[in-house]
Parts: sequence; structure tokens; C-alpha cells
Amino acid sequence: MKRNVHPASLLKTLRQKLERHYAIVSAGEKRLRLWVGVMQAAFIAATFLKVLMTRDYSNIKICLMTLFAVQIPAAVEILLHCKMHPALYVTGSVYALGPMLGDCYRLFYRTVWFDKALHTLGGVLFALIGAFIMQMLLGSDKNRKAIALFAFCFSIAVSALWEIAEFAGDSLFDMDEQNDTIVYSIHSHLLAGETGATVHIEGIQETSLNGGEKTLRGYLDIGLIDTMRDIIVETLGALGAANAVFFSKERLSMCTPLEYGA
Repeated sequence: MKRNVHPASLLKTLRQKLERHYAIVSAGEKRLRLWVGVMQAAFIAATFLKVLMTRDYSNIKICLMTLFAVQIPAAVEILLHCKMHPALYVTGSVYALGPMLGDCYRLFYRTVWFDKALHTLGGVLFALIGAFIMQMLLGSDKNRKAIALFAFCFSIAVSALWEIAEFAGDSLFDMDEQNDTIVYSIHSHLLAGETGATVHIEGIQETSLNGGEKTLRGYLDIGLIDTMRDIIVETLGALGAANAVFFSKERLSMCTPLEYGA
């Protein structure tokens, strides 16, 4: 027989779980999480107001997605009955704000470093998530080598999937996620004219498109350099996080199971 669950009952159960969960979190972590939550809420609210005032309505969905994304760390803890390490919790919370910063404040287009900083932080975050998953599977932190190796590989795999998603967006939906780069030299088999040969063209000053309809100073690389730089910084971030996990002298607590009863 199907049971009808009243929404008020669900809200009451959720509130009880939240109260029991945060009763176990230390006072220092509560203050940290409170400050992170307050700053996130204030920043999202200010950005949403900016979007409305400037009539940049296309970015409303980014604000709403960010509002959802910042709740994910707490939701994962409650669903899995565990407590994340503060480094993982804060890194995830900060990373969730990245796309909103990049799009709503045009940092993706106004700066060179923001996109790479976000990819580096992503490498760190996904390595920490990998360590979180592996520690959950092992049930302890004794095998640091396995945890660190899985953390590194997990982060690299997510980074590769992300770049595939960007390529798919560019190929299928005429987007420009893999940013162009102006270069002044190329090395090509295609332009060599014979099998196995490579032509080297240096000092390219100008490229003409469609018979002079548009000209470029140099030659246009359509995403390869940007993609490889993204993968490199993501790998460096993952390597740094995996090393921190492996060499940490403290007890590893990426995932601490919580038992707070029914």
C-alpha cells in the first residue's frame, strides 16, 4: 500500500537530520562554515541584483545554478552521513562560485589568468573528492599510497571529461569554450605536400580570411593551446593535492563517518 508523505513531515525530518549533523561538527568548523555560507549568500545576492540592474538576463540561470551548486557539499554530507575535511568543504564552496564570477563579471574574457586559476583549483578540488571517495571505499586512511594515487587519477579523468565536454559544445552547438590563441609560427604535415614531411612556417605576420574579408595579425590556433594549458594546470593542481594527501603527517579525515542514530 502506497504511503502519502506530507511535505511538512519531510521538512521536519530534514531539519532533525541537519540539527543532529551539525551538533557533531566542532565549534571551529561551524564558525568557518557559517562565514563561508554568509559570504556566498551575500555574493550571490549582490551578483543577482547586478544582473537585474544591468538587464543581463542571460546570466540569471548562472546565478540560480550557483545557488544550487553551493549547497552540494552540505547535501553530500547529509546524504552520506559523513563529514568532509574543511579543506574539501571550503574548496568546493569557493569553486562553485567560479562560473558566476567568470560569466557575470566577464573575468573569462577580461583576464588571461582567471580561467587557468579556476582550472588549477578544479584540479585540486577533484583530487580531494577522489581522496574522499577512496577513503569511503577503504573505510580508513591507512593506505595513503592508494588514496593519493586514486585522487590524482580521478582528478585527471574528470579534467579530460571536462575538455571533451568543451569540445562537444564547440562542435555541436557552435560555442567557443576552447579559446582561440594567436600564434606566429606553425608546424604542419598537411601543408608539407608530401607524406611524412613537416613544413615549418615562422614569422607569420598576417592571415587573410575569405579573400581579405577579415585579417588577423598572426595565425589562429582554434583551441589546441588553450586546451593543453588547461590540462597542464589541472594536472599540477591534482599533483599538488595528491602529494598533500600522501605526505600529510596528520590523520587523514577527508571522509569521517558520522553515527548520530535514527
